[in-house]
Amino acid sequence: MESWLAGTPVIANAACDVVHWHCERSGGGLLYADDYEFAQYLALVADGPERLRHLGAKGREYVLTNYTWEAALDRMEAALEELP
Repeated sequence: MESWLAGTPVIANAACDVVHWHCERSGGGLLYADDYEFAQYLALVADGPERLRHLGAKGREYVLTNYTWEAALDRMEAALEELP
């Protein structure tokens, strides 16, 4: 999320459920399943990081929409109100 706040896309391991979920929701990252895919994404970044700028922008928007202090507190309050 810190990378996304800086407008930087992420390259994440698809086997990590939490990161996978956030990448899919945000559209702000590339998920790799093996060493070959990881190497391909690294080469993509090295060859032209500007091509991935839109992913960083999506990630930033996702964080600012869903994970500000106010948004987190609103979700916490809603969850607490649902308790018996």
